[in-house]
Amino acid sequence: MAWPFSSVGAPNLDTGPGVDVPLVSTAVTANQAWLTGAHFSNTHATNHIVVTVTNTAGAVLNKFKVPPGGELPYEWAFRPALGVKWVASAVGLKGHIWGYE
Repeated sequence: MAWPFSSVGAPNLDTGPGVDVPLVSTAVTANQAWLTGAHFSNTHATNHIVVTVTNTAGAVLNKFKVPPGGELPYEWAFRPALGVKWVASAVGLKGHIWGYE
C-alpha cells in the first residue's frame, strides 16, 4: 500500500513494532536520520522502565520513563540525528522508532 499522506515516500527507518529494547546501548541506525515517531510499551507489572535514545556520539535525544503496564507514544518533528541508539533500564520494554534515513 502506498504512503497515504503525501507524495513523500513512507518512512524508511523503521525498527518494526514490538521490538525488545536492549539493556546495552545498541544502534538502530548508524546513518544520518530524521526521526518522526516512537512508541514504547512497558510489559513489567510493577516497575517503571527508562528508555534513553541517543545519537552515535552519545548525546541524549530523549529520555522516557514508561510506567508499569503503560505505553508512551512520542512524535518528533523530523528530529535530525547522526545515528540513533537506544537502551532500556530493565527487561520488559518493547519499542518502535521510525523516521527517514
